Amino acid sequence: MNLKDFPSAILDKFGVCAIHLDEFILDLADLESPVLECVAKEQRASLSNPPFSAEQFMTIIRRQCLPSVADFLQERIDLI
Repeated sequence: MNLKDFPSAILDKFGVCAIHLDEFILDLADLESPVLECVAKEQRASLSNPPFSAEQFMTIIRRQCLPSVADFLQERIDLI
């Protein structure tokens, strides 16, 4: 997410703030980590041509600028 496209001065008028997608997903994981694990497993399974190992999937997540999500999932790699 390009946070510079969401200036605080504008968002403050609406009582909202912009956060990076990595942080947003981790906030969701704090609420329901099994849901994130399930979604990650489903997403990896959908990448079937060619299939990706869990380690390859972690590399993809990191390349998408989601390092904290990748770290979170790395700790649960056997579940995805």
